[in-house]
Amino acid sequence: MKFITLLSLFFVTLFLANTPSLYAQGSTESASPKVDYTLPYPGILPDHPLYKLKVLRDKLIPLFISAPQKKVEFYLLQTDKGIEATRVLVKKGDIELAKETGLKAENNYTILSYIVKANKLDISDKEYAKLYLAAEKHQDVLRTIISSVPKKDQKIFQTILYFSEKNEKEIKNTQNSLIK
Repeated sequence: MKFITLLSLFFVTLFLANTPSLYAQGSTESASPKVDYTLPYPGILPDHPLYKLKVLRDKLIPLFISAPQKKVEFYLLQTDKGIEATRVLVKKGDIELAKETGLKAENNYTILSYIVKANKLDISDKEYAKLYLAAEKHQDVLRTIISSVPKKDQKIFQTILYFSEKNEKEIKNTQNSLIK
């Protein structure tokens, strides 16, 4: 019984650690000053032993979010943190893990684009603008990564960049369909 209580307390602590005040802390390094959008601190990186618990938490949280706008915010945050983690991993020299992290981050943006498409009437112009700005920042970071990694590692980051551009166009098409 004590074990279950301790385990429950541990998971509650993990969920409570997911407060917006932690996400407001921006990265101290910017990949480029071109886009005025600050990526949040990614927290535990994939090379940390407790990272699997973070992944579990991040898979459970969307199950408790029902409002489309909140889901969009959640997946945007996940994408932002993943892109920043990718940048940090490249800087640390862990290119292989950075490739995997970047793909997962962009997959979150793909999920976000599906949510936007399914709930286009519930998304405000301000939220669309934020999604575009974030996509521009992600693409800027990815271009910086591409120029900094060895040629043999560039292809996967170019693929991630392609998906980022494709997802951004999909969101723009969704917004444009409302205007017609």
